[in-house]
Amino acid sequence: GPQDLIVTDLPNLTSSPDTYLIAVHAAATNFFDLLQIRGKYQHQPPLPWIAGAEFAGVILSTPSSRKTPRFKQGDRVFGSSQGGYATQVCAREEALMPVPSGWGFLDAAGLMVTAPTGYAALVLEARIRKGEWVLIHAAAGGVGLAAVQIAKAFGATVIATAGSERKFE
Repeated sequence: GPQDLIVTDLPNLTSSPDTYLIAVHAAATNFFDLLQIRGKYQHQPPLPWIAGAEFAGVILSTPSSRKTPRFKQGDRVFGSSQGGYATQVCAREEALMPVPSGWGFLDAAGLMVTAPTGYAALVLEARIRKGEWVLIHAAAGGVGLAAVQIAKAFGATVIATAGSERKFE
């Protein structure tokens, strides 16, 4: 479990021909990260592995297989790839997005998993519209918080639940 995590020094990563190498400046923790750390997630990486799936940082190197990569060295990105709790991570281009102008790494680190999940549920599946009412369970969690923000941005009225009084604060 989490109490078994250790901090250790590892050699610097080298990216594969189809991945970017990113210097991690911030990482997020989601519920599935905690499940994975406990060995209870349905997609466990083979041991040994580095925890963390969401991060934000700076491109150190670009994929050698791409003649015109979307990002260049020094670009600020956020994304998702196994190993986000390390100081460096490798990620494929489709798993990266540019950090929005005016945003810090801490703000962007938690976007890649939570926001698309909330967006897909509310916008793509439910086709949310202005004036509708939306019930969001577990609104204090990562996906729940994103869903509340998305629903409000679309002009919906939100009713939220959370697992404890503390989570309502």
